[in-house]
Amino acid sequence: MDIEDLIYRILAGEATEEERDEVKKWLAENEEHRALYRDIERTWYKCEYAGYWQEETEATWMTLKTKHQSRQYKKWLWRGGSVAAAVLLLLGMSILLLDDKEEEKTIVAQVKQAPDSGTVLLLSTGEKIILEEKTDTIWVNGTDIQTKGRTVSRGQQAKAANSGELVYNELIVPIGGANRLYLPDGTMVYLNASSRLKFPIQFTGEKREVILEGEGYFEVAPDTHKPFVVHTPTVDVKVLGTCFNIMAYATDPRTEVTLVSGKVDVNTGVYREVLQPAQQFVLDNASQQHEVKEVDVSTYIGWKEGVLNFKAMPLEELCKRLGRWYNIGFQFTREDMKHLKFTGAVRKDYDIGYILTMLEAMTDVTFKQEGDQVIVNKK
Repeated sequence: MDIEDLIYRILAGEATEEERDEVKKWLAENEEHRALYRDIERTWYKCEYAGYWQEETEATWMTLKTKHQSRQYKKWLWRGGSVAAAVLLLLGMSILLLDDKEEEKTIVAQVKQAPDSGTVLLLSTGEKIILEEKTDTIWVNGTDIQTKGRTVSRGQQAKAANSGELVYNELIVPIGGANRLYLPDGTMVYLNASSRLKFPIQFTGEKREVILEGEGYFEVAPDTHKPFVVHTPTVDVKVLGTCFNIMAYATDPRTEVTLVSGKVDVNTGVYREVLQPAQQFVLDNASQQHEVKEVDVSTYIGWKEGVLNFKAMPLEELCKRLGRWYNIGFQFTREDMKHLKFTGAVRKDYDIGYILTMLEAMTDVTFKQEGDQVIVNKK
């Protein structure tokens, strides 16, 4: 396929993972390729938003160098008075596909991106282990718990395990962190920032049960005789062997279960739904009302690869997710700003100040850091 066709497929959101990888390699070859990509990107967006691009302007997102230009661009992308059609795909695709950082950036908030402390492993014995900051994967092998080939726990829990008693450890991932955990049955759990998972040192009985608060992606080892159950404060998810994502933060207004493959049985105690692949169960935690809808699952599991995808996401929710990644809080001075909607993608390894600058340029919103908080104001 022609490289230009591939680029247009990417910009339209139609490219496969293999096609995206092919374009990434092509972009890495030289600056001429990257310049062509930017030209095609500019043309695509000019056509896509012809209804509200001014004819005399051809600036793209990556050429916005000043506040004056930023405000002009914001006007081009503004649709109506109450909701911003602030499309961040330019930001998202540039971050995902381009590594050159030659453009000027105004840093509005320098925020420490690493977690304040490492991931914490609380053993059933009461022992507290702080894992290495860069530790990514933890293995549970019987009563042994290992990381990077190093045994961090051995034998202390053997007595309880041998007695058949169901004893739980707990993994706590801090703000800005993410850890992969392999359970005794081979199930892989990837925990997002500000999440915690309680898991037994051995699975006994008729079910394999864990307790989640926060967000986790599960690849469950098949076992027809022992279903796997994830308990959250609002829903229980039961599977035999499948891949799915659960977002169940205690402070969030809703719980989401997104199925990638296989089947899951979602039970709230009042409602029960069996999901098929590419379906999502959404529960309003306050009203207990729910819906099941078709979704693009990549939008909801990209965080595993360090990518935050968002589609028509209210600014309040976007700020909350950024806060979990970058260890910072957001305070809104006006209620209406919380409902501005954005679509796009950003990488976790980008500076939070750069991301906020992009958001600021797209709307009538400004961001100002005060300590570990960012104040969101109207321009």
